[in-house]
Amino acid sequence: NEYKSYLRVHYMSSQKYKKIYDLQAGVRSSDRVLSSFDDDDDGITLLRDDPKDPAGCTKIRFCGITLSVILIFASGYIARVLMENFLFPEPQHQITNIAEIIAGSKIREYHVELTRRTHLAGSAANYHLAEYLRETFTALQFDDVTIRNYTIRLPLPDPDNPNSVRLLDGGEEGRVLHVCAEREEPLTEFEKNNPTTPLFNGWSKPGTVKRPYVYVNAGSNSDFKFLIDNGVSVKGKIVLLRYGSMFRGNQAENARRHGAIAVVFFKDLDNPEAEVRYPESEWAPDGAGARGSVKVPNGDQDTLGWPARPSSYKNKTSLYVDIITQPITGKDARVLLQKLPSNSTFPMPASWVPKLLDDSEFGVSSSIPDGPLLEVTVNSKETVINASNVIGTIYGSTEPDRWIILGNHRDAWTYGGIDPSSGTAAMMEVGRALSHFMDLGWRPRRTIKLCSWDAEEWGLMGSLEWVEDYRLELRDKAVLYVNTDVAEGGACTAVAASGSPLFKVHFICHSAKGIVPIHSIAF
Repeated sequence: NEYKSYLRVHYMSSQKYKKIYDLQAGVRSSDRVLSSFDDDDDGITLLRDDPKDPAGCTKIRFCGITLSVILIFASGYIARVLMENFLFPEPQHQITNIAEIIAGSKIREYHVELTRRTHLAGSAANYHLAEYLRETFTALQFDDVTIRNYTIRLPLPDPDNPNSVRLLDGGEEGRVLHVCAEREEPLTEFEKNNPTTPLFNGWSKPGTVKRPYVYVNAGSNSDFKFLIDNGVSVKGKIVLLRYGSMFRGNQAENARRHGAIAVVFFKDLDNPEAEVRYPESEWAPDGAGARGSVKVPNGDQDTLGWPARPSSYKNKTSLYVDIITQPITGKDARVLLQKLPSNSTFPMPASWVPKLLDDSEFGVSSSIPDGPLLEVTVNSKETVINASNVIGTIYGSTEPDRWIILGNHRDAWTYGGIDPSSGTAAMMEVGRALSHFMDLGWRPRRTIKLCSWDAEEWGLMGSLEWVEDYRLELRDKAVLYVNTDVAEGGACTAVAASGSPLFKVHFICHSAKGIVPIHSIAF
């Protein structure tokens, strides 16, 4: 019937007897032999009661399972009670809002130290700040604080041979009409005692050129097309253009593709109606310049694909873009623009008129007989620097192999008042708040890392080398990365952030609801 099953039991034979061996299901006393065996057979057929017979076994099995489930839940409850009350008691102070601990006075204290002097990547001042962050994280009792160095080759300004831009008379004598400032004029006692970095562009091709110059507005493709359509060529000339509409590296590349041999950048006025300017307000004066890289190489160019450790193999490559570039102040740009011969062959678009000028009475090209010339000199000194990343770690209590990373770069072209020191000061205060809660017995569920990157302004150097160094661990352990960069940018209050869609919806919006109206958030 349905409660019976048939088994085939194999056996082995000897010379004098045959014996059934328990090789699979075994043989029981209740088994009934249905067929015997002889010397030619290899087994017997047995009839056995089905082990699935529900008559008694089902009840016993159900009771066993129920008891096992009860014991598992009881064990978990006992373990939780022991951990909460004896092994890992909850802190008396429950964290409700970390913003309650954040102190503006501490952020100001950090910011003052971070901006005390210019700290270009590779400078002694920048390494001093790396030590300052390490000492701060150590004093906050982080579990681990390290400085990770990577050796990177950069074309830094040569202090013995500064860059220059000179306006010359186009005659045979080549008389010097105007010399552009090497750096901004100091406007405060602090700046007089702490000179800023000379004006320069990172990765500019070194050399000296002397040619007529052409004003090309913002240097976009449409700007060059406008000039070509009106019979103005930039081939073999120096172009004068203003920052603002796109990345300066793209502006320089556009100029190179149209045949220019050098680019002179200038910064236009941000708000021409402003009656008060720095240091009395946040608006930059016309004597301000703007430094920056003209390419983004994405890490050390000599170790593409592997970390630039001091012992790493270096595949030495060319560092420079294929065009000479140099920034000047807005005040100097006004002089150069006013020296351009007046244009009468085609109307000047209103969008081309810089805010530095009061009217549009100026030309676009000095390519006329005896027209003025520009002489641009860029001197770079290839220097191997230590890019010093500071990594402060707080280990997680439950998931230590899951990393939440908060980072910002530390190096700056000059003092770094907004970019990056406002973000670094805010990150340091987050670290202090976390340390406060750890003093009360709290621990994050996952590991938190606070990272200060070096040489970011040159193309994400420090952070990218660290990623190449720890790529396997980051692949397995990194959960979230939050970059601060600029935490405050003037008198206006706003929240601006970008990231993956999941990050925007579940983090930015939730965090901002307690700070500003949700409609004022910019992604």
